[in-house]
Amino acid sequence: MINICKIRKFPDWHYFVYYLSKQDRGKWLNVWFQEEDCLYKGKKYSPNNYCTLKEVDKESMFHLYGRRFNPVSIFIINSYKKENPFSMKVMIHSVDDSSYGIWFDFPLEGLECRRLLIMKWISERSIINGEKLLDYCESLGGEDRDYN
Repeated sequence: MINICKIRKFPDWHYFVYYLSKQDRGKWLNVWFQEEDCLYKGKKYSPNNYCTLKEVDKESMFHLYGRRFNPVSIFIINSYKKENPFSMKVMIHSVDDSSYGIWFDFPLEGLECRRLLIMKWISERSIINGEKLLDYCESLGGEDRDYN
């Protein structure tokens, strides 16, 4: 099950999560937040950016500057490649310049389908491992692991 909040927005400044109290952290944990719908060639498509707050395991935590709770985002952006006008990135953010990320290049419909599968995979886990997330994304066609 994917829990998507349609009332609140996840701030563009993801790093606010590192300053949340334990009580406030629960308001953001395991809930997906979205941005507004976007237009492409005059047609509305689903929101291009989803974010949540997740707990990571100890192995992943060390790569993320020792932070146990980190923002996870999945965003679709305009691509520079002519064959696919969009690209998608899945990313576990960190407080500094390290992260777990991976890129997808497919037509928009393929990206939206993969995004839902990844959101479901993340939502089904109370604690995530960065490398396992990237492995799962590669099984769906993700490429170019990115650690910063």
